[in-house]
Amino acid sequence: MERVRIVDGEPTLIGGTCRACGHATFPLRARCPSCRAETIEETALGPDGRVEAAVELHVSTTECEAPYTLGLVALGGVTLLARISGGHEPGTPVRLAADSASDSFWFTANAPVNALHTSNSDD
Repeated sequence: MERVRIVDGEPTLIGGTCRACGHATFPLRARCPSCRAETIEETALGPDGRVEAAVELHVSTTECEAPYTLGLVALGGVTLLARISGGHEPGTPVRLAADSASDSFWFTANAPVNALHTSNSDD
């Protein structure tokens, strides 16, 4: 299922909102994890969020070279775990960046709106 979409040049995460209870989710699900209703409607999340908490990791993975930062980011009613570049203190404003070709996303701290970084695997 698609998690990332580029809309009018802006990256967007595809989440959902339950019409029965109002619970927001990411990624989009068929059933609400809060009330179990099947009344989820697609909701666009982003591009602006805020760091809630973060940690710098010093062990590399196949996807990330160490050191890198993982953090909890508040975004449009949901809080999600994601990679953060450029700063990670709690309260730091971050902006969504994405590669829709690989359906991946991350957040960039202190990025001005006109300098949004989106990536495409064809670049």
